[in-house]
Amino acid sequence: MPANRNHNGKLFISYRRADARGIAGRLSDTLGTYFGDDRVFRDIDDIAGGAVFGNVIEQSLQTADAVIVLIGPDWLSMKGENGQRRLDDPEDWVAQEIAVAIELKKPIFPVLIESTSMPPEAELPDKLKPLTRYNALTISDNHWKTDVLRLGKIISFEIPSASERKLEMV
Repeated sequence: MPANRNHNGKLFISYRRADARGIAGRLSDTLGTYFGDDRVFRDIDDIAGGAVFGNVIEQSLQTADAVIVLIGPDWLSMKGENGQRRLDDPEDWVAQEIAVAIELKKPIFPVLIESTSMPPEAELPDKLKPLTRYNALTISDNHWKTDVLRLGKIISFEIPSASERKLEMV
């Protein structure tokens, strides 16, 4: 069992809403069935109205056992209102989430959506370059059950499933 396993932590899903909102919701629901709904953090579901967004994100990353980074077809190239690539914007939440996960040495699972390729290290900001060292998995609509089951099994080495937690209590 890894020493950094936090049995009270969560699985944190990092995603770009304009790129992966539907997949993030579907993945959150599917993984919630396996690990327990209270163990999967996704901002839309888990940040209450009136809460300070950044504080909740930071706290959730601190207590997370692992982080899934959903990478869709526009994840790398998406631009903000100012025309700057969003990953290069110091205020970009996705970049901040990943940088904090790397800094905290959280297990990170890059998940490529459909036929998206892993971004080359040279195209990432310095603080995100370590992301390329993590082996990526792919999920697709056509193979959803198989792909997510494989992802869940791999993640379960870091986060015990709901049934494992019950066994640990016995």
